[in-house]
Amino acid sequence: MTVIQLLVNSLTLGAIYALVALGLVLVFKSSDLVNFGAGDWVLAGAYIALALLTAGLPLYLVLILAPLGGALMGLVIDRAVFRRIMSASPWTFVVASLAVGGLLRELAVLRYQSNHFPFPPVLSRDPVEVLGVRITPQNLWVLGATVVVVIALLLFFRYTTYGRALEAVAQNRVGAQIVGINLSRALMVTWALAGAVSAVAAVLIAPSTDVSPEIGLLLVKGFVAAALGGLDSLEGAVMGGVAVAAIETFTQVYLNQAAVDVVVYGLLLVVMWVRPAGLLGRRVVRRV
Repeated sequence: MTVIQLLVNSLTLGAIYALVALGLVLVFKSSDLVNFGAGDWVLAGAYIALALLTAGLPLYLVLILAPLGGALMGLVIDRAVFRRIMSASPWTFVVASLAVGGLLRELAVLRYQSNHFPFPPVLSRDPVEVLGVRITPQNLWVLGATVVVVIALLLFFRYTTYGRALEAVAQNRVGAQIVGINLSRALMVTWALAGAVSAVAAVLIAPSTDVSPEIGLLLVKGFVAAALGGLDSLEGAVMGGVAVAAIETFTQVYLNQAAVDVVVYGLLLVVMWVRPAGLLGRRVVRRV
């Protein structure tokens, strides 16, 4: 198998890791905190999509409504949990984010047990050859959707009032409030966006993995991708996701499956030693 083919094979998985990492980056970029339950937000997004699908809705409508459902989930969690601990210590947020993630996971298991549910792909899974490289239309769809999400988020943070306000809140909450930024509203937008992106990641990965509690394990590699690229960098999340997937693919082919996680986590440690903020990060994490 050629190097180019291996890179192409890793792009789809990298896109999924990038989306999970984007959910983490969105929260950190807007609040200076890390959502340790982010993987279970993706899991919840997958079950939202499954519920819509089993209700008889067509796939195209599920793809539209699932991110909206994820955004609504983010708003509810913000209102019920995070807004109430806005002034609490970072440790309180860590515990709360873990508790929220655990609650989402256990509610899904309570309703659906540990069963695996197939999820239909948007496009064909049959590979086609382009310039000597084989790729499936479904993988192209995943890559295209990821690119659209990333571009939309970049434009939001760079060119909208809310986007700039969110970054101001993360850098200095008191200062942001002094200049008239509504802290509660800004963080509400953050959690809505995080929920929507988590649901997008879920519907993109579900055709490859099925809908099951194991989807929540994506947090581990998503966190590695975010830390590698930089927890406050959207571009870094994408680069980190692709890098982690490529490292996994090449390690599996040229070494063995057992060495994959050793190489990934070892590389992360090296990057943290050399550049604690991540490759594209601009500030060191101060709160956990």
